[in-house]
Amino acid sequence: MLPQLHSFKNIAIIQTAFLGDVALVLSLAQLLKNAAPGADISLITTPAAASVANCATALDTVISYDKRGKYAGFSGISKFAQTLKKHEFDCIIAPHKSFRTALLTRFLKPEYSVGFKNAAGSFLYSETVEFPSHLHEIHRNLSLLKAFENGEEFLKKAVPEVAMKIPAADVEFSENFLLKNHITSDDVVIGIAPGSVWATKRWRIEHFKTICAELLKSGFKVILTGGREDRELCREIIGNTRAINAAGETTLPQTLALLKKMSVLVCNDSAPTHLAGLVKCPVITIFGPTSPIFGFAPLGELDEILENETLQCRPCEIHGGNVCPIGTHECMKSIAPDLVFKTVEKVLKGIS
Repeated sequence: MLPQLHSFKNIAIIQTAFLGDVALVLSLAQLLKNAAPGADISLITTPAAASVANCATALDTVISYDKRGKYAGFSGISKFAQTLKKHEFDCIIAPHKSFRTALLTRFLKPEYSVGFKNAAGSFLYSETVEFPSHLHEIHRNLSLLKAFENGEEFLKKAVPEVAMKIPAADVEFSENFLLKNHITSDDVVIGIAPGSVWATKRWRIEHFKTICAELLKSGFKVILTGGREDRELCREIIGNTRAINAAGETTLPQTLALLKKMSVLVCNDSAPTHLAGLVKCPVITIFGPTSPIFGFAPLGELDEILENETLQCRPCEIHGGNVCPIGTHECMKSIAPDLVFKTVEKVLKGIS
């Protein structure tokens, strides 16, 4: 007989993949808090994603797991598990399918643990469920609740809205940033996030330059955002225009606060898509080598997806790559700036 979710007092979720994956797992945390309000809900995640997770009110505790540094390797997993013993997790839910996650779960010895059947080390979990590859990542994460009594009933309900509380200091920073750059509440702010870990997932730089110039010409304020690694890319896109380069200037909570001030975000199939979703910023996501069918499309009512569905060569990668396999990068070249501009206008019209 499957256990009841509300019978557990200390539930941990383990998700140590990319930032976007962590943003998407927060819906699971919210549902757990809604379904088991008496339980402490923890998330074990990467140092890079911890600050975003800390903004989710459903989480009582966010634990940073430095799996590449201090706690690297097999011995690191064991050492990290020792630091977590004090939490006395009685239930662990593991959307991340790595063997490291399964092994950490076993070392923690919870009363009950759940992972996917196709996870590496799935035999180390108390219970496993089928991985529904056809579903969106949010729904895939929620499907792990099938391992609990009445879990199917949870899945029939609407996906809960993730409650986010950005620290006041970060909200103040974003407001001061806008004031410093002469942006007021009367301005329409369009965000552009041109970066991606994978080079082929980036829309062409010449296209970003064109859309940036066109948006400014039409009277919009334009802010380019990203990490430090994106700063030079953003600087090249901006050129001599009046666009604002926020890449590398903000923490992730400050980025969330800025996204809340934007009317639309234009980005690649990457983490900014999902960060925007957390704060209800409408997003236009450009898909090239990857595809929405992999389960990482934006889900907002006003969100838009742009892709060239006529190409036989795509999707070529689930995550993207650094070089186009056939040397054309046509999947991104063929998505014209004019189409993106018209889509921005469409989203703005929907807002008004």
